[in-house]
Amino acid sequence: MRIKLYLSLFIITLFCSNKLKAESINVAWNPWCPWMCDSDEKPGLSVEIVENAFKSQEIDVQFQKYNWALAVSEVRDGKINGLLAPAKLEAPDFIFPKEPVAYQQMCFYVKKDSTWEYKSIDSLKNISIAISQGAHYPGLMEYINKNSDKKNKIKNISTEDLFTIGFKNLLNNTYQALVLDYVTSDYYLKKNDLIDQVKKVGCLKTEYLYFALSPKNKEKSLKLSRIFDEYIANYKSTDFYQKLYDKYNVENWSQKK
Repeated sequence: MRIKLYLSLFIITLFCSNKLKAESINVAWNPWCPWMCDSDEKPGLSVEIVENAFKSQEIDVQFQKYNWALAVSEVRDGKINGLLAPAKLEAPDFIFPKEPVAYQQMCFYVKKDSTWEYKSIDSLKNISIAISQGAHYPGLMEYINKNSDKKNKIKNISTEDLFTIGFKNLLNNTYQALVLDYVTSDYYLKKNDLIDQVKKVGCLKTEYLYFALSPKNKEKSLKLSRIFDEYIANYKSTDFYQKLYDKYNVENWSQKK
């Protein structure tokens, strides 16, 4: 009798252990606040959306911080389940839910006293720019790829401290323009009292950002994608969902369509 009891307890314990493992996923991210933030109190709008989506199905999400280029590589290789938050052209082989979790518009930042402004590709002839390594720049990718090995033209920044390093080097004249998303850049600049030291002088096309899933385990990724889309479909028009946007003082992405 006692042997049967121990055997039953062992089977239950083993089942629960496997169940817990099956109900946990890991997601790579890099600081892109207010979408993904290095803060326990306000972890980021996109982080909270993803966390809530899977919490509704009792799936625990473990968020792991990386620099952007490494994050994309780890998810592509299947070492990490998901990624926050690429544009589709940044990782075209990934599996994407229908609904985005953020939006971005890459803009050119210069020092306040600069007279340069971006009008077209021709504007870049005589200046050096800095970009986020691995990020997508609509309408600018051909120029970037053509000049990627010319340090006097393009500086690739690959660090978790993208905004700190990026704007510090801009103000120190390491390059003449920094090209980053305006929502996240303005958030950083205001938080660090730098908003009066730089200015935006032109922007690229707005694009949506997604919770993307690894192409390595397609069946699991498709399942997670369906769970996410079902959650968004049910909750995106609710007060709870809108309150997340209000919490971070960000315009709801659905209003950008």
